[in-house]
Parts: sequence; C-alpha cells; structure tokens
Amino acid sequence: MKIGDRLKKASKFALDILFPPFCVNCGKEGMYICKECSLFVLEASLVCPVCFKQSYKGEVHEGCKNNSLDGLISIFEYNGLVKELIKEVKENHLSHALYELTDRAIISVLEDKERFSSFLSLILDKETRITYVPMVKKKESGRGFNQAKIIAEELGKKTGCRVIDSIRIVEELNNREYINIVLVDDFLLTGETLKRYSRVLRGRGVRSIWGFTLARAC
Repeated sequence: MKIGDRLKKASKFALDILFPPFCVNCGKEGMYICKECSLFVLEASLVCPVCFKQSYKGEVHEGCKNNSLDGLISIFEYNGLVKELIKEVKENHLSHALYELTDRAIISVLEDKERFSSFLSLILDKETRITYVPMVKKKESGRGFNQAKIIAEELGKKTGCRVIDSIRIVEELNNREYINIVLVDDFLLTGETLKRYSRVLRGRGVRSIWGFTLARAC
C-alpha cells in the first residue's frame, strides 16, 4: 500500500472515531445511509446520454450520436436520501460521505455486470483515463474540496484506472491522442455540463467518452 493510501486510510479511521457517521434518515450511527434505510434508495435506469430515453447499457442510441458522450452511467435516482446526502456534502462539507456513496455505486455496477458490461470494458481498458468536472477555484476553496474529484479518485482506486487532474488534462491528451475518458460529476440534472466538457475532450482527439455520476434526476 502506498504512503498516500495509508495516510488516507488512517485519516478515515480517525474521522470514524472522532466524527462517526449517522444515517441521514433515521440517525443510526455507523453509516450515512444505514442498511435498513438503504431499502429506500432507488437505482436509476440507464439512459442514452443525448435523448435520456432508456438504453439498457447506457450507450448512446445510434440515431442520437453527436460530438459529445458515447455513454452515461448514473447509479442512483437523485431524490430522497441520496439527494439529501449530496446536499449535506455540499452545504455542510461532508466530503467523507462521498466515499460511502461511491462504494455503493461500484458495488451496484459489479452486481450487474451484464447491464454495465460496456462501461466495465471501458474502465478496465489500459487506454482509459478518469477525469472530473472542475470547480471554480473560489468555490472549491470555500468548500475545501471538489466532490467530483473525490468520486473520480475513489473510482480510480477501486478499478485501477488512472485519474487525470482536470487542470492538466490538455497536456496529457496532447502527449497521447485517442485515449478513452470517463468524465465524472456528482449528479446529473440536464447533462449540459458533461456534454460541454466532453465536446472539449472530443476536440482533443479522445476516442470514447462516457459520463459517470452517482445520481441522476429522473
């Protein structure tokens, strides 16, 4: 285990002791969404990233292909407990909760390898890199973190896929064209943010771009 990973693990352990998580619904100590309350968390159906109509594997429909996303993975419906927890992350700087949500998301993907097969093939490809939607510096400084970056790093750690800092991505792509990209954000409303950044990446010669968010407004 790398020194950085050891420090993160130690930090997480310390936080669990000093500031143990409590369920946002029932208040039970141990998790931000406890086992019993997780029954109220709904998974989102996979949709085409352009028209938002159902797509079994989250791939863009043949008739919808344009210059943005090739696929979209959003795990949970953006309502109820998930929406409340993401709100807590932003308003009360509860960045620790993002690890729990991301772990839940990854478990959901691995438990349904057929439906997520296209995404898994992409993210396990050695030519794929993960990056994330950047934040305005002033806003990130005030919050103390970029939630999309935390999700991206956790996703990279669990899959072994390299994470590229969004600030340095242009330099990376100039050195290696036709790379595959997974573009991460915390949740998706209209999809315009992911589409805007994906068009920039496409202009740099990226071969395949998928969006990944923890949740999607349904």
